[in-house]
Amino acid sequence: SVNEEINKHTGELIRTIKQKAPKENGVNRMTWNLSEKGVFNLTRNEINRKREPNGVRVLPGEYKVRFTFGDQKDSTTLKVAFDPRVERSMSALQGQYEAAKNLEGNKSRALVAVERIKESIMLVDDYAKKLKKKDEELYKEQIELGESTKDSLNVLLDIFVGEEDKRQGI
Repeated sequence: SVNEEINKHTGELIRTIKQKAPKENGVNRMTWNLSEKGVFNLTRNEINRKREPNGVRVLPGEYKVRFTFGDQKDSTTLKVAFDPRVERSMSALQGQYEAAKNLEGNKSRALVAVERIKESIMLVDDYAKKLKKKDEELYKEQIELGESTKDSLNVLLDIFVGEEDKRQGI
């Protein structure tokens, strides 16, 4: 089943949550943590793109929630309100939201850079393997240059994601 949250005022799709249909009939629950679609975290490892990452929390307002199961669809309106026990103006909430979106934009640009660095490291490794397979002695200088390039790329990657720690559990 699919759950989609849509900003009622702009009509913009802000989140899609997919969940496997349960095997048994009965009462089933699906939740939304009131966040928009986010940006994947920066990581040295491969990104798991099966699930949409959490993003910035939505502002108070009305949202259309649309459920899809097979060929059946249903929707309802959901009103999101800020905690009434905390005094905060809508302009303060809007400013906080915009700052978080700006930070998320920077994270998105950093993610593109990290993914390019990781792709470059894989290309260097791939070429080194091919050269070693052909003639390791003949291409020794190119292989060493590739290792030097890979070391430089890893230094760049360390800036974004920290140095690799091979200790167990770290």
